[in-house]
Amino acid sequence: MSNHLVKLFVELDTALADSQAFWNIQAFEYQHLPKQWPKPLRDWLSQQGESDLDCLESKTQNQKVRHLESLVGGLNFPRVEFPKIANAEIDLPFWITNGIKGRKLDQLQQFCCAIPRTELPRLEWCAGKGHLGRIAYHINPQPTQSLEWDDQLCLEGAQLAKQHNMDIQFQNCDVLNSEVQLTCSQQHVLALHACGDLHTHLLKQACATQTQVLSISPCCYHRIQASDYRPLSQLAAKSQLRLSRKSLKLAVQQSVTSGKRTQRLRDVELLWRLSADELQRKYSLEKNYRPLASFPKQWLSQEQGFKKFIQWAAAHYRIELPSDINFSELEMTVKLRRINLRRIELIQHIFQRELETWLILDRAIYLTEHNYDVVVQHFCDFEISPRNFLINAKHISYKQGPKHEF
Repeated sequence: MSNHLVKLFVELDTALADSQAFWNIQAFEYQHLPKQWPKPLRDWLSQQGESDLDCLESKTQNQKVRHLESLVGGLNFPRVEFPKIANAEIDLPFWITNGIKGRKLDQLQQFCCAIPRTELPRLEWCAGKGHLGRIAYHINPQPTQSLEWDDQLCLEGAQLAKQHNMDIQFQNCDVLNSEVQLTCSQQHVLALHACGDLHTHLLKQACATQTQVLSISPCCYHRIQASDYRPLSQLAAKSQLRLSRKSLKLAVQQSVTSGKRTQRLRDVELLWRLSADELQRKYSLEKNYRPLASFPKQWLSQEQGFKKFIQWAAAHYRIELPSDINFSELEMTVKLRRINLRRIELIQHIFQRELETWLILDRAIYLTEHNYDVVVQHFCDFEISPRNFLINAKHISYKQGPKHEF
């Protein structure tokens, strides 16, 4: 087991456990700033308006920590420095990149440049149309099996592979429910941004079969079936941290700026949901936050969409709303709550990268516990993808040939 990874995990685990009051909370459930936070911090946050928050949110993680450390208290984060792989230029033909746009293409290129070149057959996990598999094949041609649950994507991916004379076979399967062992020893497994249970299931299967080489970039840690996070490594299982699905969402809240329309609709949905919560607290016997299910997103763009939403939310909460609701007063209350929500999230986001690093280290240490040599790196810049962690792992039984690189 890598002593460096263990030491880093223990230090990070202690720092996160000591500071849970600041980050392991559900910001949306608070109508006001958390009372358990220090008064100087609450007083300072109360003075921060929209423009102040915009400015603070635009700062880098390190700048935020330096700016807020004295208000939050001692942030004893260990110094975390994973190597950043130098951006590589790949001259890909147009027929490989056709249909892959913007940052997605950059992610695929940088990922493929960051993985070891082996002579092992490949397994592409959660393949979609197989863009990753085809680019990896173009760089280093090896027989590839691509797993995907959507049969239409399998058909399209298989057609593209055949069109370009690539030895890539698609298998239509649900990797979470398949009774067949999908990994084997003599393989190099690739998984770029596989979500939650999808990548943890892969790690468990790979360890069980002693898959020789793995290259994995995890994503969406909160997309799990269990209500609470179940650590993979024996070391993480001893942690004091107890993470719910909601807690895990913090690890992926950082995102590259979305398009203006997408961001506007997100803001509208947030205001609507806050409105529904205010109404249910006021007109029901339940005075605490209650979750609200998903609703038809087309309402967000409709003239009568808000009215439909409120009626739907009232039915969901089983409350009867009066006909004389003061919507002007509600709007003012919700706008204040939205600002408080941003203030709370500003503090939470100081811990975002540390929580994600904790989760990455849990996975890396799990692999070392199962006899893998592990390297954790950043395969691309944050602007290309905030989920830029890459775990390259080789089993100790792996025999490198003269053409192999790791």
